[in-house]
Amino acid sequence: MKASEFCVKKIRRRRLARAPREYLQQWDAAKKSAHQGLDLDQEHRIPKLEYLVAMALMHKRDYAQAAEHMRRHLSLTKIPSEVAEGQSNYQK
Repeated sequence: MKASEFCVKKIRRRRLARAPREYLQQWDAAKKSAHQGLDLDQEHRIPKLEYLVAMALMHKRDYAQAAEHMRRHLSLTKIPSEVAEGQSNYQK
């Protein structure tokens, strides 16, 4: 194996090993941002924020908290497509 091929394979392995951590960091940032939005949205005008928090918590495998936020989202939203999407994710 040539040195250049070895380097390329090593770089690919590092990227694959780093990818899940970076993916979860994006969910952490999304959760933080959605929580900030919830703090500002005292009148619950944007129920999708509850959905975003729920999805981030699901990816972190905090299912109890995710279910709570998903139930809150389903109780607040009035858009049928969002209700259907939330219910399908809630059942998973």
